[in-house]
Amino acid sequence: MLAPRLRWVARPSADRWHRKTTALMGGIAIYLGAAVAITLLAGRQIVAAFATSASLMFLAGLIDDRRKMSPATKILVQLAASAVFVSLGHSFDVGASGWFAVPLTVFWLLGITNGLNLIDNMDGLAGGVSAIAGLALGAMALIAKAPVLAVAAFAITGAAAGFLLYNFHPARIFMGDCGSLFLGFALASLAVLVQKALPIRGLLAVFMIAMILGVPILDTTLVTVIRTLYGRPVSQGGRDHTSHRLVSLGLSEKQAVLLLYAAAALFGLLGVVFYLSDVRLRISILIFTILAAGLLGVELGAENVYQKSPAAEKKRHSPILARILRLPRAVLGPRWKPVLAVLVDASILVASFVLAHFLRFEDGLTPARKAFLLRSLPFVVLLRLPLFALFGLYRAVWRQAGALDILRIIAAVTSGGIVAFVGLGLLHGFSAVSRGVLVIDWMAVILALVVTRFGFRGLRSYLTYLSHRGAPVAIYGAGEDCALTLAYLRRCAQELGMRPVVIVVDRKEERRHALQGLRILAGLDGLRSFKKRYKLSGLILPDNHLDANARDRIKAACRAAGLTCRTLSISLEPRRKAPA
Repeated sequence: MLAPRLRWVARPSADRWHRKTTALMGGIAIYLGAAVAITLLAGRQIVAAFATSASLMFLAGLIDDRRKMSPATKILVQLAASAVFVSLGHSFDVGASGWFAVPLTVFWLLGITNGLNLIDNMDGLAGGVSAIAGLALGAMALIAKAPVLAVAAFAITGAAAGFLLYNFHPARIFMGDCGSLFLGFALASLAVLVQKALPIRGLLAVFMIAMILGVPILDTTLVTVIRTLYGRPVSQGGRDHTSHRLVSLGLSEKQAVLLLYAAAALFGLLGVVFYLSDVRLRISILIFTILAAGLLGVELGAENVYQKSPAAEKKRHSPILARILRLPRAVLGPRWKPVLAVLVDASILVASFVLAHFLRFEDGLTPARKAFLLRSLPFVVLLRLPLFALFGLYRAVWRQAGALDILRIIAAVTSGGIVAFVGLGLLHGFSAVSRGVLVIDWMAVILALVVTRFGFRGLRSYLTYLSHRGAPVAIYGAGEDCALTLAYLRRCAQELGMRPVVIVVDRKEERRHALQGLRILAGLDGLRSFKKRYKLSGLILPDNHLDANARDRIKAACRAAGLTCRTLSISLEPRRKAPA
């Protein structure tokens, strides 16, 4: 009631997601809740940092919600808040001189603050991701025996989670910039303090902390790269964030937010596992995490969420960053994708070989084993990459990978493993080569290569499976024709405006079975009840050469149930000669 009277409301606009006028200033409650808890329970160090820099960000967001500050002004305020935080003696401990630690800390504070502000674009997203990140930071602080930092982290989690009760879809109130800027800066500054409390140092420790805030980092990176390539201002609002792209792929708003919650929880778990792991195993975790995030980013970035065509967008003036991002294609020409694939596979080989050693020797690596690992790693990578090329792994199109590509991967990895075993045995003696390590490495490399090659198809199929876009339809039959029809409908769901939700057959014995995740129901006489239960609009009949009587019976059952019956037909016709 108070917000409309004071005009503390957010109204729908072209570059915003919400469709109705909604109360603002929920960030005030977030700030007060976290402030009271931290002031009463946390130590002086936390209170000082909170009362100065984080409070400054809250005030800046409050002014922006009322008066709309320019992007340049907001950056200046963020720089001022970062300067205050650093002047209190807080910065990343990277084992280097202050000239590197301080700029890195300031860049981190600005990046996470704006990153969390950017993901505040859908009901409940920023609040939920903040609560999950706060939990992970609190767990990390407890492991590091820093209870004061844990209290601060859980206070931020509690404030964000409490607000989430009113902000989850459909939202009754928005946090506004006063909430998102405060949460972003509070989590970023708390992450710096947690990193300093940990016994590990260096850039790997920074990467570990970055994993916990992986969702805002991924979204900011994706938006920056895509907008730059399309010649759009990075500071301009828009519906091209990670959450928007998930909805564009067919997910509902609630599904998109919940999926990003799961991603935030996974990133947080990886951060904790990273900290508890051996230093060399951390490299493997880091490589696999970056590859997975890159795979997700490429798939989401390929979704065109702009109203204009990609060609029209790219005709705009390209800033210098766009030219840098296009440099690989300009230098390598059409072969830039195979070169990138080689780099990805080299990273997989490094991570898998290191991981195999730690899985084989669970009690830890002896100095001799560590030395052998470091000596043999470059040899193994350089020896196996040419075999991958020989087996045609760099000629396939990843988005269209099939069963033959799996056989090529298995053959290439198996041949590479045999050659590596022989080569290492000749160099270091066969007694020094662990057969168990090579077997684990063989399995890990195959799994990683299959995921990278089939990840695009798998992710797209999973998102299509979750999608609620398009009219629900049933498919008749459970044979190869049905599988082909299902694959086609899932791939072209948006263009066709329909999505398969169930399969109908005549044979009673196939009841309760499933095909590619869809339940199989038996009996054409049950179409009316199936229609009511699954809200079906029609039935798709594969062109599987059914006789006329069977077709007539199926169409009659559809008419009786009030369903539209369509036939998916694939034909091959001879090419007609052009008239003379």
